[in-house]
Amino acid sequence: VCLVSYDCRCSSSPPCGLETKPAREVCNKETIIKNWPESTEHKDCAKDLSIIHSTGDACTICPVTNVLVDGGTDAMIDFWTGHKDAEIIFELKCQTIIRKITIRNSHNGYFRSLGTKKFSIDLALNSAGPWEKVLTGTLEDPRTLNPVPLAHFNIFGRGRYIKFHLEDYWGGGEALQFFNV
Repeated sequence: VCLVSYDCRCSSSPPCGLETKPAREVCNKETIIKNWPESTEHKDCAKDLSIIHSTGDACTICPVTNVLVDGGTDAMIDFWTGHKDAEIIFELKCQTIIRKITIRNSHNGYFRSLGTKKFSIDLALNSAGPWEKVLTGTLEDPRTLNPVPLAHFNIFGRGRYIKFHLEDYWGGGEALQFFNV
């Protein structure tokens, strides 16, 4: 019998609230997401997403805290600019299951010269780690988009801390307008 849990261990007697599947069924993330009990999620955890650490800030008038509010316009200074290998560590109010990341890229306001290209997302229960990579993604080149659309990424992991790591960028550097779970 396969226990449908975060780490997909197999067991003959599941803990309260978790379903079992016949051993012939493959335990994969899709099965886990579909069958994870809603009672284990704390929907209020994501309401107060905060930033506890960032590296690679490129501009003092475009601070990292801008990514917490979706201005939707990509107007001057309502986004964050950073350097390659920049990181942002976000904190939720409590540990929870995280199923989706929402990002709005930026093209550096009126200049249309920057944007996030390749990034990764790691989750942890503790701010010092250990970190588990749950997503490596690529955002569309935002320099010709107006407005820049929201991008939604389905993930599955448990954590309280979320690390956004910039791996590559469009144009002359990194920019990001919005991040949320």
